[in-house]
Amino acid sequence: MYNSSNNLTLPKIPSFNGYNLFKSVFFLVVFFISILGNTHTIFFTLKLQKRSKLSYRSLYRMIMQLAFADILVCLFFVLTQAIWNIFVSWRGGSFLCKLMKMGQAFSIYLSTYIMSLVSLDRAIAICKPIHHLHSWNRNIKIIIICLWIYSFLLAIPQVLLFDAYRGPWKTVTFYQCTTSDNLNILQMYVYPLVYCVLILLIPIGILVTCYTVIIHTINVRSKEYEEHNSVTILFHQPKSDDCEHLTNQFPFYDDAKHSGSNNDNETIVINRISENSNNFQKLLSHKKQQLMSRAKIKTYRMSAIIISCFLLCWLPYWVYYVLITLKNARLIKFTLGKNIWISVFIQSLASLNSAFNPIIYGFFNRNFFLFFMRKNFGGQKNRRKMQFQ
Repeated sequence: MYNSSNNLTLPKIPSFNGYNLFKSVFFLVVFFISILGNTHTIFFTLKLQKRSKLSYRSLYRMIMQLAFADILVCLFFVLTQAIWNIFVSWRGGSFLCKLMKMGQAFSIYLSTYIMSLVSLDRAIAICKPIHHLHSWNRNIKIIIICLWIYSFLLAIPQVLLFDAYRGPWKTVTFYQCTTSDNLNILQMYVYPLVYCVLILLIPIGILVTCYTVIIHTINVRSKEYEEHNSVTILFHQPKSDDCEHLTNQFPFYDDAKHSGSNNDNETIVINRISENSNNFQKLLSHKKQQLMSRAKIKTYRMSAIIISCFLLCWLPYWVYYVLITLKNARLIKFTLGKNIWISVFIQSLASLNSAFNPIIYGFFNRNFFLFFMRKNFGGQKNRRKMQFQ
């Protein structure tokens, strides 16, 4: 690559600088936060699985698997990047280089596809609850195992592409874990673009589709419920069971029994029972509409947060990655100039996804949050309020 006879000067030997210091400190902070959050998530989901209803066990199982995947991301991606920026050069040899690159691809594949599986699980639970309760819950373990195998197979090309190569400086022994200069067009340009499609475009497509279906289904059912409920209240007539229950609840019945004629008393009681029964139905309808409205708002908020966090963390990274690939293929002209901090910022954003996931999928869940508060801070007043789903 470098030939002194052609009057080409060698680049400056990389050394530890402010950029390396920032990235190493940033990655180490993200690593400890992610490890703490994901280990807590695994511990609490194990406890919640035993107490939850059958329909929610698959969700907690997938959240636990997502936490495992994010821990692998922390070990193979975040921690190794922090150490690598401290030493600047690669000092792990060929085997560790291949292992790290394969582990990075495997863990990121696994994390993004399990995140997609969580959204698919929620979509099936809302659109086809009977199927979700029986067939889906029985097969979820097999699906998760298939995702682990699928992610491993997709990561195998990393072993073939990356190795520890010595730099061109004769006076200094300097190695980097990188790709060879002798790769063909398929390996150098096509594979990175396919890698981007598999790890970004397909997962984001699944996320957007599933949460769009969830929001649409909730909106349709909410409108159907409001129309059905208005008809029910309009034509509702009190049944004998309603009369018996309501007469025991309202003291006017006893007063009416001992005054006036029997026919008049019966008419008064029936009219009052009918009036209170309709009021009760309206109150119940109002409460259900409030719950439906809260469910819709929560669904909108969670959908926006999940998709936005995923895009915030990975979209800049992969756009930058694709631009560099196209630049190396001489298809476009792209440069950051002297503002290398943009590159540093983009690479740092990608590591935040493993720290965000425990917050989004764990602490935004009411049962998980109450269980976490009770276990860590010993609060007893929320024990009765907590109803495991």
